[in-house]
Amino acid sequence: MTHTVLVISSWIESWQEGIASFIREISVKRKASKIRKSTINELSRLSDKDLKDMGLYRGMIRDLAEEHYKAEVNKNLKGWV
Repeated sequence: MTHTVLVISSWIESWQEGIASFIREISVKRKASKIRKSTINELSRLSDKDLKDMGLYRGMIRDLAEEHYKAEVNKNLKGWV
């Protein structure tokens, strides 16, 4: 009986950790999506001359925003590779 209670308890704990991890992941991705959208909006407002002064072209805006997204989502991986 005690063994059964301990096994069930560990399953519940493991399940709770999984749910918490999933919620954290969604939160991070949502924040990163906002950063990506903000980057696109801010750079799109600039003139071609301003972009060129920064070494950018219009076609690079989405790629740059995607890099910002990936950097935010994978922030916790820095230093592990």
